[in-house]
Amino acid sequence: MVGTSKPPKGQRVVSPPRSVRILLVAAVGITVPMFVLYTSEGAQAAFVRTLGDSMEWKSRWISGRNAVNCGSVPVRGNPDAATDCALHAFASHHSFRVRYGLQTMDTVMAVGVVSAPNGHIYEIIFSGGTPTGSVDVFRQRFLVATCPTQALLTRTPRGRVTCAPRDPKNIPSAWLSEAP
Repeated sequence: MVGTSKPPKGQRVVSPPRSVRILLVAAVGITVPMFVLYTSEGAQAAFVRTLGDSMEWKSRWISGRNAVNCGSVPVRGNPDAATDCALHAFASHHSFRVRYGLQTMDTVMAVGVVSAPNGHIYEIIFSGGTPTGSVDVFRQRFLVATCPTQALLTRTPRGRVTCAPRDPKNIPSAWLSEAP
């Protein structure tokens, strides 16, 4: 056969152990998609559409599997239905999550309120995008602040839900109340 050669008589061809081959295939199988994800804005958008961003993951983890999803209000969207849902879930002692998009100049931002099954309430602020408005998988950051133990939920002047009484050190509270 053309193009094949046999080792000389008395010598064996030594191939790497099976575990090394498996590790090599796994490394390539992980590295190539990560490179595509890192360099392609379209791939990142598809990833976030399919699996969600870090705020979605954290709010799902806090609220639990049986939580009421009150939705995500886009920037300049009407928050009334989502806020009503959160207030109703809170009054019914159900865990819930709600998210409000924020208008910013150079990144994607959102704030939200999450209630855990144990009754604790958390406010979350999220930043994680590019100036073009898409979520960047590798630059996502969020801050989770615990509301006071005896907190109530109230509607802000912008129609969002927030903890009351407000703690001046609670950064997400300020964003829920005042950010456009």
